[in-house]
Amino acid sequence: KYRYSTVALVKSGSSSIVIKAFPSPVIKNVSIQHPTAIAGNSIIISSADGRVIKTIVPATGAQQTDVDLSSAKAGLYVVRFNGANGESETLKVLKQ
Repeated sequence: KYRYSTVALVKSGSSSIVIKAFPSPVIKNVSIQHPTAIAGNSIIISSADGRVIKTIVPATGAQQTDVDLSSAKAGLYVVRFNGANGESETLKVLKQ
């Protein structure tokens, strides 16, 4: 027997969202610059193996969010900014 799966549409191309993180490498705190935050935006920080470490809702109107990573272990982390319209952008940060 066999069965066909549903078809998923994936749009590729450049995102209109641009995010930056500094300092790099991170020692205690990381500052994330992002587009002006509106309701529905979120920042998710995950470990390299995909476990969610922190979920942050940036303050409405903010263009920078500071995140305390002092309790996180040294290693590679992925920062994802989710826009309210379904777009997202990711970047990697290194924690010492």
